[in-house]
Amino acid sequence: MGFRSTLRRLGIFCVMLVAVSGIGAGFATAASANDVTNFQVNGPSDETAGTITWFNRSIGIQGYVTDSTSGWTTVKFNSHTTDSILQATRTANDGTTPFAFNVDASDVVGGVLRVYIQLCNTGICYGGATYWRP
Repeated sequence: MGFRSTLRRLGIFCVMLVAVSGIGAGFATAASANDVTNFQVNGPSDETAGTITWFNRSIGIQGYVTDSTSGWTTVKFNSHTTDSILQATRTANDGTTPFAFNVDASDVVGGVLRVYIQLCNTGICYGGATYWRP
């Protein structure tokens, strides 16, 4: 067996050792779980609450909006990127409405940086909170 053959086998052994032992685990961090932020915004008698899941650039929002007064209650989600605002709304009328949706910013450099959540009742907006990417 020659020097090159021994060196090649040693190299293959080292690669296998790194793969099996987890020494290369630092490369797996990109596949780690997504960060999740809880949110809650209350109005005089209405509310919204839920979670924001922070994906690579996009986000997932799920939760509920409750309307406890006459008229309707709308929750506005303004997802801010470096150069734009992606808007979404969900509305409840006399009760609680669940929601779950994604805001796609996969083609935006930096993605969604923060989300401003605001409640509006019959067109009059109040309350609001900003949630930043962890």
